[in-house]
Amino acid sequence: MQYKAETRSSAVMGNTISVIIALVGILNFINSMVTAILSRKREFAMLQSIGMTKRQLRNMLICEGLDYAVLTLLASFLISTLMVGVVIRRAVHSELKQCLQQRFRYVVLGFLGVLPIDTGCAWLIVAILLLGYQTISRF
Repeated sequence: MQYKAETRSSAVMGNTISVIIALVGILNFINSMVTAILSRKREFAMLQSIGMTKRQLRNMLICEGLDYAVLTLLASFLISTLMVGVVIRRAVHSELKQCLQQRFRYVVLGFLGVLPIDTGCAWLIVAILLLGYQTISRF
């Protein structure tokens, strides 16, 4: 009974810390994207002065946002797969083999379960870029 309470308490604490770290990361990313757009204000004006339409500029920003999202998704998948597949598997097999008497298996299905969340984050990135552009195009 006490073990379950302590385990639940540790899980809640770990989840809370994870959410806080995720929020800090998201806010940092939003700040970086908005700053990048504000610093490119002259570049956007120059592109429009030589004939780029607002629609083309918008499409360019959408493609950039999707590029950021896809590259981040691929990098996080590769790094997490390497970490789980190599580092954590070795740690589990070497230290906990006597205690668990079970095999550790890495399931790619977990990645597919998180894919909708990652897709939502990708569109959030695009929305941030477009909102930043709309903000500077008003001035």
